[in-house]
Amino acid sequence: MKNLRKKKLQLSILLYGLFAVTIKASAVPLTGTKNIPGDYATLSLAITDLNNQGVGAGGVTINLLSGNPQTAPSGGYVIGGVGSLVLTTTSALNPVIVTGNGNTITAPSNQTPGVLTDGIFKLIGADFITVSGFVMIENAANTITADGTNNMTEWGVALLYVTTTNGAQNNVVQNNTITLNRAYQNTYGIYSSSTHSATSPTVSASSLTAAGSNSNLKIYGNAISNVNFGIVNSGPAGATDINILLDIGGTLPAQGNSITNFGTTGTHSPFTSIPSSVVYGIYVQYTVNINIANNTIISSNGGTTAGASLRGINIDGFFFDTSGTFFTVINKNSISLRSGLGAMSIVGITVTQTSTTPSSSVAIINNDFNTTTHTVAASGVIIFIQNFAPTLMQDISGNTFTNISCNTTGSLTFIAISAALTASA
Repeated sequence: MKNLRKKKLQLSILLYGLFAVTIKASAVPLTGTKNIPGDYATLSLAITDLNNQGVGAGGVTINLLSGNPQTAPSGGYVIGGVGSLVLTTTSALNPVIVTGNGNTITAPSNQTPGVLTDGIFKLIGADFITVSGFVMIENAANTITADGTNNMTEWGVALLYVTTTNGAQNNVVQNNTITLNRAYQNTYGIYSSSTHSATSPTVSASSLTAAGSNSNLKIYGNAISNVNFGIVNSGPAGATDINILLDIGGTLPAQGNSITNFGTTGTHSPFTSIPSSVVYGIYVQYTVNINIANNTIISSNGGTTAGASLRGINIDGFFFDTSGTFFTVINKNSISLRSGLGAMSIVGITVTQTSTTPSSSVAIINNDFNTTTHTVAASGVIIFIQNFAPTLMQDISGNTFTNISCNTTGSLTFIAISAALTASA
């Protein structure tokens, strides 16, 4: 009898223990404001808990109190990713806001040699995330730039899919300062791609559905410098899968981004999201409904010394639908490009898509091109505006060209239009 009672007691204790473990393991979604320090000792612990617990009603603000600089974990802070509850709990009503309050985040010095996917922040399949108010810098100890052995940081902020049917959508990157090291060929200030996985940027694996795209991305008020490429947004190539809505610079001057001291070489690792041989301030492809406005784009002063072309804003072919009305607006940007390679072409704004819907529109308006030249004796051509899109409506007006002193025997073109327009255009 005693043994029976003892066994029952042991069973009760065991069941109680299992019940307690189950309760403890249950996710408690994050809500309200979580301060660091306070609720969490470090930003890394807060983001780990965010991924493990998910987001509750009303969303959550991860608030890094001022005066608390951090060092990112190896590979970067990851919001989302395989198994993260962020993937299933965020929404327009339950967003995540990660606020830096001007704190500096330094890249780690222990990055795995040869990896091409290191970032400060990476949003992997995560939706309705805002990353705001951080100062992101490369670690001065990271100096190895060879592709196969590099220990550098590729991305300030990267947006990537977690699966080919689950992209990073409805996100905002704003009011950050991003400074990497343009001596490394694979440096990008803000990088959004649906053309490869989060682990293999040189292997083509485009997302397969509209849900796998990185649609509705807003990039406002960031100061990006000392990178090879400023902002890259590359959507999936499928006609019904492409990114929808991209806003770089908003409608107000304060929402504009500055991209300065960018450009070193067009020779870089073959990331599937960007062509080789060209250096870009802003590069966009496979995206519709685009606004690029109020941005200041200034290349390095003669620092781009390898490649075929240096370009300010480049929008590549993306209209594959046979119907629908889409817009591209490039408005009130200031662009200054200075190449250090005499044979290199310089192009201020180019819209190169040659397949579009006949009812769509392109507006290249009120932009200023200034101090654009080669810093060495040159033969490369200079083109300030070129448009290849055969849209119904084209508005190229109000653009200004100031302080232009070209140092090339190549041709100089202010505006070039090469498009077979429809009869009603």
